[in-house]
Amino acid sequence: MMNRNGDRFYGKAADILNEENISKSFDVNVIVDEVMYNDRKLRSIIPVSLTE
Repeated sequence: MMNRNGDRFYGKAADILNEENISKSFDVNVIVDEVMYNDRKLRSIIPVSLTE
């Protein structure tokens, strides 16, 4: 993932798509959560507000 400053994050999606990296990259506060659905673990990214 690359943010608007040109910083790059490398690795597995589960490791880099976290609240801190997404917030820094896109100026938005998010909640990253995992839920079980049909015996599968799903990751959800929910935008909640713009950062100040």
